Amino acid sequence: MASLRLENCVRIGYFQRTHGIEGTLVLDFSPEWGPSLASTTILILEINGLPVPWFIAEYGIRITSANTALVDLEWIEDDASAQKLCGLKVFLEKKEVIPVGKDQNYGTYEGFTIVDEQDEPVGLIIAENDYSGNFVFSVKTKKGTILVPYHPDLLIKADARQKKLTMQLPPGLPGI
Repeated sequence: MASLRLENCVRIGYFQRTHGIEGTLVLDFSPEWGPSLASTTILILEINGLPVPWFIAEYGIRITSANTALVDLEWIEDDASAQKLCGLKVFLEKKEVIPVGKDQNYGTYEGFTIVDEQDEPVGLIIAENDYSGNFVFSVKTKKGTILVPYHPDLLIKADARQKKLTMQLPPGLPGI
């Protein structure tokens, strides 16, 4: 087994603060790392100059904007434990990085397919809209274009490799 070394990692950001009381952390990251972040299962933290791997809890990364994400790590279950990680640099192993094209719009979900909790396709995200702080996706479905509200609590999983968002959709959404 090869040892983990910081020179084999790329810095993507840092843990800015905690969120809530259950150990969730706010990760501030550069937008170009969004696709890689959405598909990784391990984050590397620099602690006392050494790389320390942390496993991400199931559905533990919820990207909330182009440069922030809510992160739940295994074994971090309360605010006091999460506070100890605030301010630490966060890395990904270079082999986990998804290459992105120069023309890619970082931090966007345009072109992603939304699926429901049963993995049934809902439609393709064709635009992102911000209506006075209410973030919604314009989604092309078989029946036409609909607006789907976005909130981190509705996001179950983001898979950048497959360009797929698994979401818990509000009941009664027209056009589905």
